[in-house]
Amino acid sequence: MKTTLYLITPLFVLVFFSCSNTENIVDKKELFPIEVYKTEINNLKTDSAKQAYWKHMRFLDQQILLGNYYNFDSTTIAQLKKENNYANYADSSQLLYDSVAIDNMIRSTIMLEAHGNSMNLNDRGIPLLIFIHNGIYKASKNYWANILLLDSLKLINNRFPAYPLEGLALDLYKISLVEQDSLYPYVLEKYRANLEKPSPEKLSEIYYEHKKVIQLKNIDTIGVWVEKPFYNMELESSIMIVKKADKNYYYESGSSSWKYPSRLNKKGNTFFFEDDLLGWYLQVEDNGHLTLRYQTNEIKIDFPIYKQ
Repeated sequence: MKTTLYLITPLFVLVFFSCSNTENIVDKKELFPIEVYKTEINNLKTDSAKQAYWKHMRFLDQQILLGNYYNFDSTTIAQLKKENNYANYADSSQLLYDSVAIDNMIRSTIMLEAHGNSMNLNDRGIPLLIFIHNGIYKASKNYWANILLLDSLKLINNRFPAYPLEGLALDLYKISLVEQDSLYPYVLEKYRANLEKPSPEKLSEIYYEHKKVIQLKNIDTIGVWVEKPFYNMELESSIMIVKKADKNYYYESGSSSWKYPSRLNKKGNTFFFEDDLLGWYLQVEDNGHLTLRYQTNEIKIDFPIYKQ
């Protein structure tokens, strides 16, 4: 299957990541042509030009990401890298997916900063889709202020806060917050108090670090447990805590080949999320189960041992 990604603007057609020396770009962590994006976005002067840009990001999200989810075959990856130098970089289906997702986050961040106040109602859901379909927690956290901006402009309606908070919880804790309204005020308060300024450069750096981590080998496994997005729902898949070659502990999927590791700090049998804002943590219990606990030490989810 041949897939070519183009960025269409009223002025020209730009092939993604048309870089002369990809090795130097990777060394500098300049994985995405941020300055090019800033220039072309700032040059969007008409409503139709801005809508065309948003429409293209929707195409990337809906057709390229979701249309090829888990299905980027080796031929497609090779073709994308050859034609577009697409993040050098994407030497697996996951990394290709993640680089497209981060690229969309970068460009939508620039768009919202430059033209957010004049956003067309027909485009209002696009940044939220981009946010939800990213799986890298640090990127979601950096992008969070964009979601609050959309809410302040009344561009999310009844999907706020449940839908975007679901994205944050899945990325870090691997659990769902659907229909847990009582938690929303506390979670929102913590994220508002620790708000980051969305940064294209930071998002690029996050992708760079993410790529390094998911390519690390596991050198020890603390345990493997049944995956449970809710306290009363067990999946056939697993989650696990592992120690990787960088000597850090991580919480990640034990079943999927796609990894979105959450870095942990270990203290005895307790594991604290390095990027946690809520005071939630993991505890390996005496019976071998894993529990996710609230800041009050109350058990939110009890994960039984996974038996293959």
